[in-house]
Amino acid sequence: MSDYFSVIHCVLVKNNIYTSVEMGPAIKRRAAAGSASELLSGYSTSSLVVALIKRIVSSATSSTSILRAFLCAAAAILLRRVSLKLRRKSVRGRTVLITGAATGIGRAQAFAFAKLGARIVLWDIAHDQLLKTAEDVRKATPGASVYAYKCDLSKRQQIYEVAKAVKAEVGSVWALVNNAGIISGQEFLKTEDRRIELTMAVNTMAHFWTAKAFLPDMLAANSGAIVTISSAAGVFVQPRMVDYCTSKFAARGLSLALRSEVAALGKSGVRVSCICPAHINTDLFKGYDMMGMTMEPSYVADKVVDAVQHGWGTVMLPPVLTPATIVQEACPQTLWDLFTLPTNSTMNKWDPTKANKVFDAMEKK
Repeated sequence: MSDYFSVIHCVLVKNNIYTSVEMGPAIKRRAAAGSASELLSGYSTSSLVVALIKRIVSSATSSTSILRAFLCAAAAILLRRVSLKLRRKSVRGRTVLITGAATGIGRAQAFAFAKLGARIVLWDIAHDQLLKTAEDVRKATPGASVYAYKCDLSKRQQIYEVAKAVKAEVGSVWALVNNAGIISGQEFLKTEDRRIELTMAVNTMAHFWTAKAFLPDMLAANSGAIVTISSAAGVFVQPRMVDYCTSKFAARGLSLALRSEVAALGKSGVRVSCICPAHINTDLFKGYDMMGMTMEPSYVADKVVDAVQHGWGTVMLPPVLTPATIVQEACPQTLWDLFTLPTNSTMNKWDPTKANKVFDAMEKK
């Protein structure tokens, strides 16, 4: 395999594919070191395609050069995919902390990570349900190490205190999944101020506090992962979700900016990812109608595991939403508004029972 890397690496260098892509300091260091697998892992597939286009344009006078550019770019993309598979990080024996883990996709993630041998730390405000999830995971995966902590993610100081307890009792957290989320589901002018504040506190601000609590250890070890569970509502907007969409847009922005900052620090071993799922079949979104685009928690949980192990950037779920983001950017706003008219009724039959229980738990003095 190393010979394969070396051959492709030489071909790519000879044909200037690398130099057609903007390289940051970390990538330049890898290039200087001459490591093909490490170098290619620093590029996204899209940047390699851009390199291909640039190369074709610069070689347009020769059909042979154009063909060579196609072959080299294809080899680059293939090599990147192979190198990513080789760089798949094991979670066995490592500590993974999941917020909002009592139910839904947080609960599904607990089962998925435990099955792979990770040490699981679960946070939620619903302590009884959280304890049941922890026990169910232990039964499903005998020998699994599972720790459950009650934490109100709308309270910054409590987050810091529980994080301190986790470090003292379990150890450093290798992967943090900011999964917890709440939704009021009301029209903007009918939404209570306090519920807007709580939505922003849990869906966005808590991500700052958990990252500040656990990121320093990751940076010190140059190893770890932070995954933000944003939402398709953090990319596309809908009525009766003004506060929710705002919080998810902000969470996605935080993830993208943090990923950029970690890369600028040269900490290639710390991976920051953002998952943007559409409708998931959970109690929190019971009755929500996304025109058949519904996913099971276990499917999304598996994608979260993939993000942790591979360090994916932004993942749209289902994948069909990815081209929709391109269309949205390319369309005039009025035309996009027409396209999205069918989604205006998605919240009409939404059941707020679960959401109200979560808000009630946070609003208790």
